[in-house]
Amino acid sequence: MGGTAAVDATDVDCRDDGPYWEKYRDDAEQFGLTEAIAAYSTRLKITPTRVWTTPTG
Repeated sequence: MGGTAAVDATDVDCRDDGPYWEKYRDDAEQFGLTEAIAAYSTRLKITPTRVWTTPTG
C-alpha cells in the first residue's frame, strides 16, 4: 500500500490522558512544567488523501 497523507498536530491537553499524566506528572511538577505541558503534544492526526497499490498477477 502506498499513497499520500496530511499530517497535523492535534490539540490535546496531556493532563487529560490518565495513563500519560500518571507517568509524567511528578517530572512535570519537579521542573515547574505543569501548565506548559498542557500545550505540548506529540500526537498527530494522519489523514490519507490518496491510496493506491501495485496490481499483482
